[in-house]
Amino acid sequence: MKQILTDSALRGLKPREAPFKVTDGGGLYVLVMPNGARYWRYNYILGGKAKTLALGQYPAIRLSEAREAHQAAREKVKAGVDPVQARQTEEAERQNRKTFKDVAEGWNQLINRKPRADKTRDRDERMIGYLTKAFGNKPIDEVKAKDLIDLLETFEENGSYETRMRLQSTALNIAGFAQGKVWIKANPFHGIAFGNAFTSPKNQQRPAIVEAEPFGRLLRDVAAYSGRQGNVVGKALVLLALTFVRPGTVTQAAWDEFDLAGALWTIPFKKLKQRKFREGIDELRGKPHFVPLSRQAVVLLRDLKKQGGDGAYVFPGRKTRPISTNALEVALKSLGYQDMHCPHGFRSSASTLLNAERITVDGNELPRFAPQAIEFQLEHVDKSTAAIYNRDQRLTERTRMMQFWADKIDKLREPQGDNLLRVPDLATV
Repeated sequence: MKQILTDSALRGLKPREAPFKVTDGGGLYVLVMPNGARYWRYNYILGGKAKTLALGQYPAIRLSEAREAHQAAREKVKAGVDPVQARQTEEAERQNRKTFKDVAEGWNQLINRKPRADKTRDRDERMIGYLTKAFGNKPIDEVKAKDLIDLLETFEENGSYETRMRLQSTALNIAGFAQGKVWIKANPFHGIAFGNAFTSPKNQQRPAIVEAEPFGRLLRDVAAYSGRQGNVVGKALVLLALTFVRPGTVTQAAWDEFDLAGALWTIPFKKLKQRKFREGIDELRGKPHFVPLSRQAVVLLRDLKKQGGDGAYVFPGRKTRPISTNALEVALKSLGYQDMHCPHGFRSSASTLLNAERITVDGNELPRFAPQAIEFQLEHVDKSTAAIYNRDQRLTERTRMMQFWADKIDKLREPQGDNLLRVPDLATV
């Protein structure tokens, strides 16, 4: 096929009163309009019918590009495929392609079909939000590793290494979901050596006060804290001190988990942090975690029940959601405990002080409480303790221990005579 046109010839074409064609050979030509516009066209015959394929406008489509498109269209015609219909099909497929945001929403719906902790669900949705804001409108098959890396760079520069690492994991899972649905051939984020290009987050020990006297001062400061909405944040810190469960367990606590008459808090399996580990152990699979409640904790909860009315959550926040763990963090910082004690630190405080308790039996000094009972209360379990945990969960010992701990809290707070945590016996309430 002889090609006739040149770039200089195209640039020199002058418009006329009527449209005219200048051919390049093989059915390819440029159509020159009276207004000077020049359009690439390809005339062909398929099935006995003459047809025309538009290939774009010159100079946006250069001569070399028009010839490449022309050649591709000729190959389709030779194969009996109509290039016009092929283009329409490709355009329809392009418009129906999933965006990264579509895929992320599908993945999120899939993983939420199983029970998940509210904190975990909220964290995943936050990661999805970062990703979709960055490149959510891009078709999933056009998303490249560079799109993710550009986003990760912003968190690297801010020193948010842990969030950056979670973004990597979330992006990998979303793209893996798309690959499983055959929306993409390969996961664009798989096989990237992120560890060689970014700073690995360090596991920093959470700050906690573990000595009796400064812990007593902390308790007095918490008791003096006055927050909004009936001081739900301050009271959440008090319950956290009394029960030393995980902060998210306190903030997400719902009234249907409590038996105040029986002085027992039953934390559902779906809310437990060690769910995946427990699912692999017969004695623990699907089982809740029991927290014996001291007299002080029961009185506090009864007060909260009167204050909160018929709401679902013990510590209601805005709208229909409970308060956040960040609210507890902010309260402690406002009391001057930044980098000294965090909400999670109450667990370390209780563990350290309870493990240090001693009694004398027959002249021998022994731990007041079995370390295993303290670990059970902290919801620290492993395969070696699973059978014992399932049989009785050491409830009798833990009930005695939790009352001892609440009474100890009263004593630790006494130096300034502040008795807000001291409550009467249930029999007198």
